Amino acid sequence: MKYFLFIFFVSLKLFALDVVEPYKNMQSYTLDNGMKIYMLSDKQFVNTKISVEVNVGMAIENNENAGISHLLEHLIFRDERVPKNKYVYYLHEEGATYVNGFTSQYLTEYIATIESKKSHWLVKTFYDMIFDKNINENDLEVEKGALQVEIGDIKWYHTLLNHFYSFVNWMTDIFPSTMDIYKDNFYFEKEHSLPIDFYFIKNNKKFTLQQIMKHYDEYYYPSNMVLKIVGNFDEQKMKETIYNSFGTVKRIGTKRTVQLLVQY
Repeated sequence: MKYFLFIFFVSLKLFALDVVEPYKNMQSYTLDNGMKIYMLSDKQFVNTKISVEVNVGMAIENNENAGISHLLEHLIFRDERVPKNKYVYYLHEEGATYVNGFTSQYLTEYIATIESKKSHWLVKTFYDMIFDKNINENDLEVEKGALQVEIGDIKWYHTLLNHFYSFVNWMTDIFPSTMDIYKDNFYFEKEHSLPIDFYFIKNNKKFTLQQIMKHYDEYYYPSNMVLKIVGNFDEQKMKETIYNSFGTVKRIGTKRTVQLLVQY
């Protein structure tokens, strides 16, 4: 019985180690241009997943440009040189089982999963998609329409809500209810409040390609990005692929954002 218990507890300990250190073989480094890289290769994986995170989102937006990060996310997937002018279709045609992008308050992320034998191809394709851009006015109008369906149109109550929130903010500035100890005592900046839906819907109709590309130039640069790759691939060959693609980008951008911690 005691031998059985010994084996049982040893097994539990080994299992616990696997749970506590699932990323013990992960490699991390920073390219010369500042882009952070996280790689994890395991022969047990059938597919490879790639993620490119850009440290920009709704938190940097105001009433004048609310929604611009989300619209740019849509346009990153477009290019006249790929099938059907969209990387989503191209990636799926090449075997990707999952392709997506999303914009949150602090982050814009692009994700795809494909069979591991195409791992290096996927990394090179993501480099082309993000840094070798070729978009035009037609692309902009198509993605405006797609995004408008996603966020909806302006309803009769949006204008009323906009006036109401503007009045509340005006009253709050004139008659603050309580002392903000974080701002007044510790000198922390007041948390940025997101614009209301009215501005996201309104702005989407009027954004120009020049505005979109200016936003791209300001925030889409290597040191403002994180590349993550998890799958079954040759690590040395993957490093060479990354250096020969993402590592060649010299863009430095013009805006600085809060760098988020990558947690594993």
